[in-house]
Amino acid sequence: MPVEEAQEKQRLNTFTLLNKANKKLSEAVSSPEKFEKLIDDTGRRLNIGKTNLLLTHGVESDVASDTYFKQHGLQQDFSKLEGIHVIKPVYDKDGHMMMNEKGYPKFQVGKVYSVDEISRAFPEVSEQAQQIAKTRYRKQAKFEDRKNATYATFKEMNVYNPEWTKTWKKRPSADKLLQTKIARKMAMSYAGVNRQEFKFTADDLETLRNMDPKSIETMYSKAMNLARKVGRGVDRKLSQEKSGPSQTQQRSYNNPKSQAPKVAQATQAMPMPARAQGRGR
Repeated sequence: MPVEEAQEKQRLNTFTLLNKANKKLSEAVSSPEKFEKLIDDTGRRLNIGKTNLLLTHGVESDVASDTYFKQHGLQQDFSKLEGIHVIKPVYDKDGHMMMNEKGYPKFQVGKVYSVDEISRAFPEVSEQAQQIAKTRYRKQAKFEDRKNATYATFKEMNVYNPEWTKTWKKRPSADKLLQTKIARKMAMSYAGVNRQEFKFTADDLETLRNMDPKSIETMYSKAMNLARKVGRGVDRKLSQEKSGPSQTQQRSYNNPKSQAPKVAQATQAMPMPARAQGRGR
């Protein structure tokens, strides 16, 4: 197959997966129950790209690439498995991410594999696969350190607890409050601080009823972007802890500020189609 033809096929396959991710997002926010499940899934897999997060949505067990499993000691033949198609960056021989003519990262179609599928095909390595996958998604730091790092990052980024705003003279809009609530839950789940199932309150449900589907998709995308930004801050703090934490880094920030902070804004680094970026019509 000529190089140009192969590149065009790869491009079309990539856009097929992007469209599939957009459809899964629309379906996942079509009811409060499905949306709650999406929020929980997002928190668990916050450290993978949004498109791949949506493509793996609904897979109960942890997922990782065959390369990741093999690097950690699993040498089974992954070609026997079906896997889940995802989008991954293209790297050159020196390990640098390649860019296209417009300066955007190049992507190609790849696969990840769930622990459940590996366990069914190779039951003898089921436990090993579970332990390997946990290192991909679970923080190794102590709970108190993870908790302190999470609340410290919330404070620094003004990601306030919506409950605190009840005493504010000027409260953010209901959809902004819900967006922040969702982002906080995702970030806490990512850090392993709160892994309880997310549930909408009666007020949350009323807010959702007053929003159209596109606005809900946009709210989810913004909440996820903010949660990922918080997650990066948590990771930095935990990394600093390893080299000697300061008293400031060890403090737990659980109290609201005396006045309403500015709402933190989040952006996404990767250029995506309009819906994948979370933009409304």
